Amino acid sequence: MAGAAERMKRMRERRRASGLREIRLSIPDALSPAVKLDTATQVLALNETDGGESLSWAGPALGLASRLLRSAMRRGDIVAVASPDNPVQLRPAVIVQSDAFPAAHASVLICPMTPDVGEAPNFRLRLRPTQTNGVAGPFDIMADRIMAVRRERIAQTLGRLSRDQIIRLNSALAFAMGLAD
Repeated sequence: MAGAAERMKRMRERRRASGLREIRLSIPDALSPAVKLDTATQVLALNETDGGESLSWAGPALGLASRLLRSAMRRGDIVAVASPDNPVQLRPAVIVQSDAFPAAHASVLICPMTPDVGEAPNFRLRLRPTQTNGVAGPFDIMADRIMAVRRERIAQTLGRLSRDQIIRLNSALAFAMGLAD
């Protein structure tokens, strides 16, 4: 054993003499689902002006994020969505699309959420923070602003609405779309 330790010591000395230094490096496990999702989330935050060259390799990471999230996304989930105006900024939204849509469908129907709570009781649903929903403060779910977003724009799931909140959101959606008339 002492022989092996002595050989390593001599090898390190030779390397140092030639200008090299041995280091130990720990890196994230690229095969870990958590690391893959975190990487994909960070890639979503890139935009073409400050990371265009990075976007050339981002396709596989974005596809991976979508595949990981597709299996988990359900109607009533609160998700973080990259804003179309500012892709670096993530905004909360609620998935309102039916769970019957195929996982390979290119877009997802969402209702954006706003921290600017106002008085619109028929088509806005007030959401207060809980451990289940994962929001940081009071938000209004804007049932009057339904939009479709590409799956790649959904960065992560933050939480979930309760069954009662989903029922109230259904009523607000029906009112906003004229289905309650």
